[in-house]
Order: sequence, then C-alpha cells, then structure tokens
Amino acid sequence: MYNNKRLLIKLIAVIGVLAGLGSCKKASFLENKTTALDENAVFTDSLRTIQFLNGVYNQIGFAFNKGRWDTHGNTEHSTDDGEYLFSSVTRPDVILYNGTISPTNYGATNPTLADAWYTPYNNIRRCNLLIEKLPTTPLSPGMQSRMKGEARCLRAWYYMQLLICYGGVPNVGDNVYGIEDLLNLPRQKFADLVTYISSELDAAAALLPAPGGYESIDYGRVTKGTCMGLKSRLLLYAASPLFNGGAITTATPEQIAAASYPTYDVSRWQAAADAADAVIKSGYFSRYSWLPVTL
Repeated sequence: MYNNKRLLIKLIAVIGVLAGLGSCKKASFLENKTTALDENAVFTDSLRTIQFLNGVYNQIGFAFNKGRWDTHGNTEHSTDDGEYLFSSVTRPDVILYNGTISPTNYGATNPTLADAWYTPYNNIRRCNLLIEKLPTTPLSPGMQSRMKGEARCLRAWYYMQLLICYGGVPNVGDNVYGIEDLLNLPRQKFADLVTYISSELDAAAALLPAPGGYESIDYGRVTKGTCMGLKSRLLLYAASPLFNGGAITTATPEQIAAASYPTYDVSRWQAAADAADAVIKSGYFSRYSWLPVTL
C-alpha cells in the first residue's frame, strides 16, 4: 500500500513536469506569433491597410479630452468656449495660452503638454506613409483614391491643431522620415501653412464622397463636407484679429511671420465668408433649428 502511494506521487510529479514542458513550448510558439507587424505585412493586406487608416482616425479627438492636461481642461480654455480658473502658471493649458512654453517646461518634463506636438506629427507621418504605400496595396483603384482623400484631410486636420498651438510649424510635405534621419526643418510662415492646409483640404475634397456617400459600416469617415467645413473654420481662424496682423509688434519680423500675418488685410474676411457660403450652398448640411421652451 505504501509503495503504491509513493508510485502514484511520482507519477503525478512526472505528469506535472511534462505538462509544464508542453505549456512552455506552447507559450514559446505564441510569443513567436505575436511579434509586431512590419510595413510589408500591413500594406500587402487590404484589411490591415484599412485598419492602419482607422488608427489615424482614433486620435483626432485628442485635443478635446476634457481632462486632457492633468484634469485641468484642454485647448477650449484658450477661447471663449470655456471659462477656466487660473490655478497655476505651471498648468499645461495656462502655459499654452500664455505663450510661456520653454525647454524647461516642455517635452519629457511635461508629457501632458508635449502631446500637442507629438500626437499631430505622429499621425502626419502615418498619413504620409499610407499615401506612399497605397499604390502597392491590393485595394481597388477606387478605394485607394478614397483613402488617399481621407489621409490628406486627416493630415490637414492635424496640421490645424499644430497651427492653433504654435502658429507656423515645420511642414514635412509628403516625406516619410525614419528614426535615423537627422531633421532640421525651419518653421513655415503662418501664411504659408494656412495656404498649404487650405489647398490640401481642396485636394482631399475632390477625392472624397459627399456626406451620405458611405456605406453604414463606414459611418463617421471624412467627406467632401468635412473638408469644406474645416476650410471654413481655418480661414475664419486666420482672419481673426489675433492672427490677421495682430502679432506683438516688439517681436522680430521672423517671429511675427511665424505667429501670424504681419499686416491686416480685410480680404481674409472675405475668403472666410466665401468658404462658409460654399458650405451653406453645397446642400450637404441643414441649419439646426430650435424653438424656445415656454415655462
């Protein structure tokens, strides 16, 4: 009886060891299969290419997270859209709307502020990579054209977020830079960046369907109407007194050109009005009507 019990214990121990070895082999197999996808794996597959574009959509609302900066609001607090208690000069949104960004309060020392720079540029690079790779994908020509329009519209959106926070910023164009590239790109003038974004929205609109032109599975993707609406907002923003000749006069000419239009021009208001009128006359959207409630 005693010997049989010892034999049973040894048998259980051996089974346990074998089971452990089997699980190790299984884990090793899974680890080998869960490595990150490279560019070739993504852009030789239609579904993965579409998912790559979906990832660019995923971060478009980063600037509007209400608790984005240490639970202390977002870029809306730089405008009349929201009222905010001035709690500390070290808060990220206060730093931005006061224009007090410096090497000592930016980057690794303040990651919740640095996302205003990194998130747009990360997604601009993704758009550029997608545009470069689209012709090599197995997607149909029509789908490639539409997705290129989506990428150009989203790229313009992210440049608008940079423009809002920093004025003129380096424009990488269609280039896809890698980790080994040493970049020293100059800041673009405010006027040139506005022109670039506006032209990109026009080009994207020509490739995109009108609102309602998608299947239900693609609800929420950008359309011609999106591009027209963003252009209207961009030109209204650029024509406002703060940027239409509104820079601080004590700044250098280079600083003024990077932050705003150097001089006021009333025609910029007309351009903004024309863009808004085009949205209204497109018929893509209807005005929101409401009736006062009688208490």
